[in-house]
Amino acid sequence: KNDIVLIDYITLNRERGMSIRRAVIDGGRSRLRPVVMTTLTTILGMVPMAVGSGQGAEMWRPMGTAVNGGLDSAYVALRASALLRVRRQRSEENSSQTPRTTL
Repeated sequence: KNDIVLIDYITLNRERGMSIRRAVIDGGRSRLRPVVMTTLTTILGMVPMAVGSGQGAEMWRPMGTAVNGGLDSAYVALRASALLRVRRQRSEENSSQTPRTTL
């Protein structure tokens, strides 16, 4: 969900006339901080569950590990989706420009 919000904001900035680089930087600056804060607090909150010991820990440890792994991969996907968006936009801009020939 978080990467959709970020990509949507980048697209909105592009429609407003920003360059792709500026749109990604602005989108990351305004949308990435809340996403990172939410993700990190959830991951850190699940660490005791993932590494805990004591009565019932064998039941909760797999869930804590799975939640942390899922959030870690979602965060990496968020960062990668923004980078892929920039590369795709650049390649579209480069292919739309026709080469100039001089006589």
